[in-house]
Amino acid sequence: MLRRERRLAAFRRRPLGDPEVYRAIGAWARAMAVARRLRGLRVGVLPFRCDQMSTTWVDEFELRRRYGVELAYLELERVRRAAGRVDASEVAGFRGELAAAGTRVAVDERNLEQGIRYALALEKLQGRRGSRPWP
Repeated sequence: MLRRERRLAAFRRRPLGDPEVYRAIGAWARAMAVARRLRGLRVGVLPFRCDQMSTTWVDEFELRRRYGVELAYLELERVRRAAGRVDASEVAGFRGELAAAGTRVAVDERNLEQGIRYALALEKLQGRRGSRPWP
């Protein structure tokens, strides 16, 4: 009946009290929790192709239909301006967080600083939108 109604269903045939059944139920519960959290999520997309990434195309209509995720295309100039407004103290704070977490990044200092600036800029742009981030 569940399959006829196009509902996702999984069946386990195991003895009563088998720990595998509880692990499987736990995995399904975690998957459903993730699916529920994805509903209404807006994901910011930078509108240019990245040469280091291949096959990054996604059917945004199917993504929305299946998972409730909406893609929002970001204006690069707006992100660049926001990165330019990030203070040196914020960059230093982020570096401190990386060091405290034991994270080692294998890039030169200039690229690391730029990466931190853009990460903080994206975070600020997202934060301004409240529960519905991005444009």
